[in-house]
Amino acid sequence: MKNQRLLFIVFVINIIGTIFGFIYYSYLFEIVPKKYWMFVPDSPLSTMLFASAILLILLDKKNDLLSFIGSASVIKYGLWTLFVIAYFPDHFLASAQREFYYLMFFLHLGMVIQPVFILHTIEHKRYHLVFALLWFFTNDYLDYIKGINPLTTHGLPLDVVGKVTAALTLLSSLTVYGFKLKKNKYLLDYIRRHGREGHGL
Repeated sequence: MKNQRLLFIVFVINIIGTIFGFIYYSYLFEIVPKKYWMFVPDSPLSTMLFASAILLILLDKKNDLLSFIGSASVIKYGLWTLFVIAYFPDHFLASAQREFYYLMFFLHLGMVIQPVFILHTIEHKRYHLVFALLWFFTNDYLDYIKGINPLTTHGLPLDVVGKVTAALTLLSSLTVYGFKLKKNKYLLDYIRRHGREGHGL
């Protein structure tokens, strides 16, 4: 019951963040072609996917692919925002809106941490990892080759950010997938330990 309450709170927080994020990115929908719209709101889309994964878990209808993508997304774009704010402090933290970006920094730090609540529920498949990598690298291509990244409107150089983003695609996807290996190792150790105890009776 306590776990469900906690998941529900995380769900509500992500819904609020999703709404705010879509409002924040609304100006980009006016300048980006409609065919690319689904790749525009990176952070709010990731929180929406994560919230959807939680909702299905609460309804006892979990979708492992959605949980995988949602978890990897909030890790990737949470870390991306932390990096961007820290990498361009003169732009984000020395401006009149520095309080806002300090708040964004800590909220996105929360995004990175929150998958811990659902990672243990995911029954991993290899295609989850493949799908995540295809999705994220497509997004990276559109952001840094086609130029639909929101940082382009800030007039900031994107060479280093683009490389870091590609690295985050790998890091976030492999982190979520790697949890499978760690979880299975603990499960295997548990079975072996209790199996030996059973044979000793």
